[in-house]
Amino acid sequence: MGTVEVYKFDAGYLPRHVDDPIVPSSGKDLAAIIDEMYSSTNEECSLLSIAVRNSEGIYVVQMDIGVRAAEPLGCLRYIAAEGDVYSKGKYLSNEPVAYYDFGNERLFAPGSQIPLDAVKAAVIQLFDSNGGKPDCVEWQEWHGWILDDDDDDDKYLNSESQAPSPDYSDPPF
Repeated sequence: MGTVEVYKFDAGYLPRHVDDPIVPSSGKDLAAIIDEMYSSTNEECSLLSIAVRNSEGIYVVQMDIGVRAAEPLGCLRYIAAEGDVYSKGKYLSNEPVAYYDFGNERLFAPGSQIPLDAVKAAVIQLFDSNGGKPDCVEWQEWHGWILDDDDDDDKYLNSESQAPSPDYSDPPF
């Protein structure tokens, strides 16, 4: 019988989690963090980062989740070696969605807001699949903005060659 690889999850959304990350024992523990964030009044910390490490301690997946107090919507960003994808919701928008990581703005793709119940289902599935991309939500690619100094019309990046490469060497928080 083969050895089962054990994955470790670390999560954090508050400054204290940098040195003392939350170590969930189930997907329901991750969903409970989202409920806690939804009830919080701290707008400076509305981004949850979940890092998944393999048995060798190498970070293999990261999921960022944007959740605001009293707003029953959230956004997902799934980051893996094959690329980044964002949740795709039914709430159309031309503007990216901003959440805050210790006061620093983090942008999610336009139209990426999904119901909070779907966000919680996705983090449970992330845990249950050892970091696999949840299939309970739709995904979309988005490569950010091109900041154009010539005029006021910023443009979306439209090719992967323009997108910055993710750094998988350090934990996300």
